[in-house]
Amino acid sequence: MPYRCGRCSYIIGSMKDFEAVPGMRCPMCGYRVFYKVRSPIVKRIKL
Repeated sequence: MPYRCGRCSYIIGSMKDFEAVPGMRCPMCGYRVFYKVRSPIVKRIKL
């Protein structure tokens, strides 16, 4: 699941990319707040 930096919106592909940067910081700006990028979910209700 990809993650997006809260400051610069840089997308990190997986947790393996976090391991490369100590302290779980964005490799571009150094910010430590990330949000999960989720694919849009379509829920269908049968009537």
